[in-house]
Amino acid sequence: MNAINQVKIVGRLVRDAGVRFTATGASVASFSVAANHRYQNKSGQWKGEVAFMPCTAFGRTAEQLAERLKREPVLVTGRLRTESWQKDGSNRSRLVLVAETVDFVLSGTKPSGANGSTELPLFSEEVRKAVPF
Repeated sequence: MNAINQVKIVGRLVRDAGVRFTATGASVASFSVAANHRYQNKSGQWKGEVAFMPCTAFGRTAEQLAERLKREPVLVTGRLRTESWQKDGSNRSRLVLVAETVDFVLSGTKPSGANGSTELPLFSEEVRKAVPF
């Protein structure tokens, strides 16, 4: 049986992407995405939590990230990979999202009712189709 390893996360860039080049000239970007989640607890109070997902992108996707800035909204699609290493004699590991695509939010305006319009992020058509809500 084949396993499915595909992840989509919508959030904001935590910092400007760090793009570097391998010895063979391939580009690699390391970045993190912060995804917010709001929920109402049993007492009716709204709570929020943030998940920080470390990500890696290669090639053209990595090069596109070099042009983006911290706090920009993104939709990252890719697969999960476990990275392992040793530090100070102990084994360490972390889960990383290997980005296959990174879609960026388009800026624009939309009416917000009778009070005029406010700036709202608009997703591209491809992003709207990928997000189920």
